[in-house]
Amino acid sequence: MNWAGPLRRLLLCAFSAWASSPATAQAPNPATLCLLAPSAVSVGFTRQFTLPELARQGFREGENLRLVVREAGGQLADLPRLAAELAAQRCDVVVAVAASAIRATRQAMPATPIVMGFGDDPVGWGWAASLQRPGGQVTGIAMQAHEADLKRLQLARELLPGVKRLGVLMAPTQRPEDRRMLQAAAEQLGFTPEIAEAARPEDFDRAFAALRRSRAEALLVTASPIYLSSVKVIVARAQAAGWGAVCEWQEMARAGCLAGFGPTISELRTRVGAIVAQVLRGTPPGEIPIEQPTRFELTLNLATARTLGLTIPQPLLLRADEVIE
Repeated sequence: MNWAGPLRRLLLCAFSAWASSPATAQAPNPATLCLLAPSAVSVGFTRQFTLPELARQGFREGENLRLVVREAGGQLADLPRLAAELAAQRCDVVVAVAASAIRATRQAMPATPIVMGFGDDPVGWGWAASLQRPGGQVTGIAMQAHEADLKRLQLARELLPGVKRLGVLMAPTQRPEDRRMLQAAAEQLGFTPEIAEAARPEDFDRAFAALRRSRAEALLVTASPIYLSSVKVIVARAQAAGWGAVCEWQEMARAGCLAGFGPTISELRTRVGAIVAQVLRGTPPGEIPIEQPTRFELTLNLATARTLGLTIPQPLLLRADEVIE
């Protein structure tokens, strides 16, 4: 009997079954998530909070998700070049951190969905028609940074009732109207505001020298994408000058600022992941409402207060969400 024919058919059937099995079927092309960030701190938070949420939603790095990162190391002027590099990666969605990154991404990839992680006043900047119905390529988290800076200013007055000259560390990208409103609010609270600008880590020497010359007695650190990544430098300079510093994030108070007031990074970065998942499933960004923080937390650093010889008022201690001993 000739076994060649039946054996050949048996082998062909076996090979066909193996090739079509789930274990050997070719995986679909993974979605490409791009991240454009001002500093490595944002990259770390994305990996710590955003990627786990994406995995929970079914998008796992190394399986059906590819992450491509560009971060500017605090050099915001490099963001347009980095955005152009990301454009060559054929991003399915870009998480852009802060206004400078959002502008650079819109210019380099005018048709690519963008999730703000985070931005400020997207309607005022012309990125969205409204928060509820953005209508364009941008959605995500809007931070209300100017309003939060005004709250931190009030906090500085409660923490430092005897201070007259308040140093204000501010990014030069602050809109003129926001700067004027902050100055006016400071004066109404009895401060003489002394503003120094810093856009890059290497600007701190000049900025703090200017504040010392103006005889500042304390420091307000306004919202900026580079200040969290430079918090150790800011804290060291403030404490060397004997200034209590009121800062933006809980993490900044934990690093040595006298106080931090703002939303919770873990919650916001997790929400960014959920919004990215919506876009990857096919929902146009213009149909996804832009979210805003709903909860702000106050962190006070008693250890810093003792180092500076300051006493934190008891009503503030009672209001604090976290007190660092």
